[in-house]
Amino acid sequence: MKTLFQILLFTILIFFCLIIYNKYFNIKKNSNLKIYEDSSVKNSIKSGNNSIKDLLYNVKIQGDKEYIIKAKSGEISYINNSEIVLMKDVIAKIIFKNQTSMIIVSDEANYNALNYNTIFEKNVRVDYLNHIIKSNIIHLDNINDVIEIKDNVIYEGNYGKVFSENLSIDLLTKNINIYTKTPSKKVHVKLNPEYSE
Repeated sequence: MKTLFQILLFTILIFFCLIIYNKYFNIKKNSNLKIYEDSSVKNSIKSGNNSIKDLLYNVKIQGDKEYIIKAKSGEISYINNSEIVLMKDVIAKIIFKNQTSMIIVSDEANYNALNYNTIFEKNVRVDYLNHIIKSNIIHLDNINDVIEIKDNVIYEGNYGKVFSENLSIDLLTKNINIYTKTPSKKVHVKLNPEYSE
């Protein structure tokens, strides 16, 4: 009888230990990546390939930034153990700690679901406060908090327009660096009339 009671007590102890372990210690790693789906997304995966319609990724990034990117369609592939999403008709939004936001729009984008880095291509436009930047290629580097903008860059601000080969934005300081890598290409500035004197 004593042995039966000890076995029963031991079994109950193990049972409670398993419950406590599963509740408090066996926490599955949650990715910061969340894919929000509605019924149109769930039913949009075409048979035979990795095409998806109406994509939306919403991630929290170091430095208390939120990064939201959505596309009308995309195709998922895997390169070097990273999920890469080739997107069409893209709108991205970076929400900073102070609740200001930067909007990036492009015809296409190449989104890395592992590190959230994104390359935007074709008819790219960036809107941030009273700044507008247009180009053909933008590389958003979320690891280093930098945006590199290349190929026919047009920057528009309060003072006028700047035409350049390259432009970079530090996402931490919001400083803009306008430069060229090709000696024959120069930075051109067109000031608004009120600032041209």
